[in-house]
Amino acid sequence: MDILLVIVIALVFLAVGWWLGRRSGDTSYRQWRNARGAWQLSRSLDEQPDEALEAILASVDVNTDTLDTHFAIGSLMRQRGEVERAIKVHRNLLSRSTLTSVQIQQAQLELALDFLKAGLLDRSEKLLLELIENSATLRCEATRHLVEIYQEEQEWEKAILAAENCRRGVFSGDRNFLSKELSQFCCELADQALQQKSWSRAEKYLKRAAKYHKTSTRTLLLLGQLAEQQGKPDKALEHYQSIAEEDNRMLPVALDALAGCYDHSLRYHEFAALLKQWLERFEDPHILPHLVRALAVSESSEAAYHEISQYLEQKPSAIGIRALMSIEENTADTDNSQPQQSGESAQNQLALIRDMVDKLFNATPGYRCEHCGFSGNQLHWRCPGCRHWETVKPAHSF
Repeated sequence: MDILLVIVIALVFLAVGWWLGRRSGDTSYRQWRNARGAWQLSRSLDEQPDEALEAILASVDVNTDTLDTHFAIGSLMRQRGEVERAIKVHRNLLSRSTLTSVQIQQAQLELALDFLKAGLLDRSEKLLLELIENSATLRCEATRHLVEIYQEEQEWEKAILAAENCRRGVFSGDRNFLSKELSQFCCELADQALQQKSWSRAEKYLKRAAKYHKTSTRTLLLLGQLAEQQGKPDKALEHYQSIAEEDNRMLPVALDALAGCYDHSLRYHEFAALLKQWLERFEDPHILPHLVRALAVSESSEAAYHEISQYLEQKPSAIGIRALMSIEENTADTDNSQPQQSGESAQNQLALIRDMVDKLFNATPGYRCEHCGFSGNQLHWRCPGCRHWETVKPAHSF
């Protein structure tokens, strides 16, 4: 860019700043000026290369009247994904000797957020730790962002420590603050311990998780897995069944584990009776495939067919139809009364319908985040979209 144009732009901003400074006695006008100035300046900087940006920022005086404008510009750039430019704005503020210690700390916090947005987690962590040590007013906010960093780095012990420190700070009166997050951090560590078959360590973390968040589906699932690994199937069943009472929307996540426990104990009648109760209470079609199998084993395929077909007449669903087809397929495999050609034709038709239903299932997300709407076919305890914990639930589209 022509250096003359850079000088002209800088002089224009100096002149505007001098004229607006003359009007600083009017508070309402000063607030309007700061907001409008930030918007106009950010628009002017949009089309400027980095060299021009640095020249313009260097030419604009930093004082009490213009500081909020600089912060607004930097925040706006960070929100728009122009992180490198936001970093330049906040580094420019830190290079000025006219700032007070409080203003410097605010600029450090903004720069830490720039680094966090850019994925430069080590740099962001360093600044936040300095603020926690030196700033009483920004300590809790800095700690909250530090928790975000440790989550991204999967440093769960550090995340627990930071979150606990944050709870003891400004938010000490709110025992629910960060409770869900702390529970999930403990579950992450418990999951690792279970994979290593360190049962005592897993139990310790799960007790802490339940203390933070009693109704966590994940905690109950992991407690069930721990009980199974320790050879306590009845205790595992108790934990798995508790999920239906705490959050019946998450029942589909526990059904496979429940079925495995009942298979191991051969208590199919009991399982079928429980599933019938849940189907009546929750009307969740995910129960139907498990009910089909439990009834077919404990009673007969005919009993399973009668139960499911009656239910589907009142509440049709693709999941139920698929479950009903599985009975037909098994019956067709064992029925030798029909001529061979007729039997093969029926099996081919069933296979065709089954494939079409399966394609519908595959094309439809099985899970959806209640907070941001993110969808997919895999259960994420932390939503990849909004980064909230335990907001992804099984979808009931079919």
